[in-house]
Amino acid sequence: MAELQAGKKTVLELLGNEKASFHIPSYQRPYAWGVEECETLWDDICSFTVPDNDPNGFVADSEYFLGPLVTFKQTDSGFYEVIDGQQRLTTLMLLLRVLYSRLEHMNDKDNASLRDDIEKAIWKVGEFGKPIAGESKLQSSVASDDDLGELGAILASGIVDDDMTSRYAANFRFFLNAADDYVSKYPDYFKFLVNRLLRNVILLPIESEDRDSALRIFSTLNNRGLPLSDSDIFKAAMYEHYRSRGRAEEFDSRWKEIERQLAGPLLAEDSPMTELFRLYMGYLRGLSYAGSTNRPAVRDFFSRDRNAILKEEKTLSDLENLADFWNRYEGGEGFSDPVLKDFFVLRFAPNKLWQDAVSNYYLMNRNDSGRLDQDAFHSYLQRLIAFLYGAVVAGATSTWERREIDKEAGFLAGRIDRSPFEGRFTEHEMRDALKVLGPWKRINKGILAWRMMSNAGQAPIELGTDFDVEHIYARKRHQNHPGEITDEQLESLGNKALLEKRINIRAADYDFSDKRAIYRGLTAGKAGTAVQELLDLADGNEDFASREIDGRTAEIEGSFLRFLEQTGVVIPEGFSSDDSEEG
Repeated sequence: MAELQAGKKTVLELLGNEKASFHIPSYQRPYAWGVEECETLWDDICSFTVPDNDPNGFVADSEYFLGPLVTFKQTDSGFYEVIDGQQRLTTLMLLLRVLYSRLEHMNDKDNASLRDDIEKAIWKVGEFGKPIAGESKLQSSVASDDDLGELGAILASGIVDDDMTSRYAANFRFFLNAADDYVSKYPDYFKFLVNRLLRNVILLPIESEDRDSALRIFSTLNNRGLPLSDSDIFKAAMYEHYRSRGRAEEFDSRWKEIERQLAGPLLAEDSPMTELFRLYMGYLRGLSYAGSTNRPAVRDFFSRDRNAILKEEKTLSDLENLADFWNRYEGGEGFSDPVLKDFFVLRFAPNKLWQDAVSNYYLMNRNDSGRLDQDAFHSYLQRLIAFLYGAVVAGATSTWERREIDKEAGFLAGRIDRSPFEGRFTEHEMRDALKVLGPWKRINKGILAWRMMSNAGQAPIELGTDFDVEHIYARKRHQNHPGEITDEQLESLGNKALLEKRINIRAADYDFSDKRAIYRGLTAGKAGTAVQELLDLADGNEDFASREIDGRTAEIEGSFLRFLEQTGVVIPEGFSSDDSEEG
């Protein structure tokens, strides 16, 4: 067990130590505190140091706890590497720099002494024990932070230029204004605020003798502002592995490029990098599939055997490839039209399990250039669509679907002999399930997307296009003419289609005779729809009412069942699951 040193220290005791200089390493995430957090900190300090605006109300031995600071001392540089606590430490240094600037204009004895104290806290100390003005005790090299130049300039000069736009600049401006406002209102109290901040505000430094131990602490603590994500933990472990081999800059560059590629909306979680690791975990589980239905937590999975997976060269390379794949998905780059149409349908899936399945297929079937055979990929995506939508129509739970997706990964890896997508439902049970599908909005949009892309003349659609569900026979018309169709027909699949949101807003309440012109783009200055089936309906029908709705409903249900049979997900009537296995 590595030795840990921990004990509470005042701001002056911790930062005023002439040997204390701090470095925020490149694997940390960018500075995230905003003005709101700074305002909370300032209000807390003011209330603590001068209670109720009365300096005499302060209890001499009272303390305000600012939070922990986990560090590891770098043997080569002598810096304390900040593992956890960079948000509060950076903010504290900005605040102290503001207080120092204001004390420079206050020449009485007490304020001069406080200025000397702050010098020891913010400046490095030279050979003869004197602070070196402008050389900050806080250095940062966060790889993904493009604003470090502003931080360095502000801490060195105490000046924030008008063209500075970083969080550092915004927070520094806040503290400047707050300090000036305080001095103007309570000029005699300012020295009490500064003195008590230095001597009664407490930090809990936790110093480890090695980085591994510090990172373990890092993995269990939350900072005051944002909890640590799984990817923060993984990045720290991977960084250490590459740094120990003299490849820290290479790792920083490659990690930053992955983050750039994940900037699109598909993986826009609180932490898209953590989502990428989750997808990668499914792939690794598939490679070693042993029939387990218990999916471990992402952090537990990658932390096994002292982060063994994270230290493999293949891991970073695979993550780069997977990030590149999803980045190309966002732009529709390098995919055939049939695959792009499949992607559009999957976009409307009721959950995100399709991303797991697609990631597994990609990582197991890519060529040396990181590309897929498009015909084979399209065939797989068709089976995936059929399975996912068939499962939801049949009433399967997402937990059951996830288990089957994990099995499918095992099938793709050659660990099991038969795909779990094959022969999962009978035609009879699917027909019965479809009868209650009409009002089930959770799946309607997906079936309509499949219907849209099943049209041979339909071109791929840009993934960023917004679509709504269009009632071809308008709800308004049904209200005005209640006897023409039934409520059931109004909400049936046959009366619905996807339509671009910008057009749906205009077309929603019109009769079909007017909708035809809107679909075609014949109204003045308005583009028509790219949905081929609606264009075909507009060209081939004078009206769309009861007979047309029933006919289209039956046709959609029938074609959907044929699709499920063609992909092997549904067993046709007259066959059994045993027949399917033998065939």
